[in-house]
Amino acid sequence: VLGQTEMPAVLMEAFNIRNSKQRKFYDKESNLRELAHAYGNGILSYLKENPHVANVIIDNGHGRGDMGAPDDARNPTVYEGDFTRKIFGSLRDFLSKERERSRRGPNVFALDYNGGGGQRERLRWYVNEANRINQKVNGKDNSVYVSIHINSARPDFEPPPEARIHGRGPQPKSTELGAHILSYAVPFYQKNFED
Repeated sequence: VLGQTEMPAVLMEAFNIRNSKQRKFYDKESNLRELAHAYGNGILSYLKENPHVANVIIDNGHGRGDMGAPDDARNPTVYEGDFTRKIFGSLRDFLSKERERSRRGPNVFALDYNGGGGQRERLRWYVNEANRINQKVNGKDNSVYVSIHINSARPDFEPPPEARIHGRGPQPKSTELGAHILSYAVPFYQKNFED
């Protein structure tokens, strides 16, 4: 998805939309908000260790014109985009409030593609916008990129949140960013799904 990004970048998959147990849990907006806050705390944790990063770029995974995969191909009731929009909005608000509260938090760039043309054009737009925002400062990227997604694997698959490392940017920093986010998102998952 983010194969041409130049800065540290991760694609976060929150849960499996085709797993009824997970879908029912995340149907509650408060649970989606808590997940977004876990992502946000992970991003802030990364920023504490990387103070040169001034910008956090997030995207809605699926833009407004692409709803993504349905919960059930034969009888769809919800789509990936129904969830990614809510996670995206809560994460954007969480990071923006942190910036207001601390008066020195990150600049938040929330990318939500609303053009036409399909998946290829949407992905190209996301990457071009992210690369335009990112700047090298003393040889380091001043931005990180987090793309919000939902898994749509087989119905019996019940994955914890995962981070997929992407981009042409520095892979060790992408791995570090993903690890920070997961250090908050996985305990949230374990608390709610593991007996």
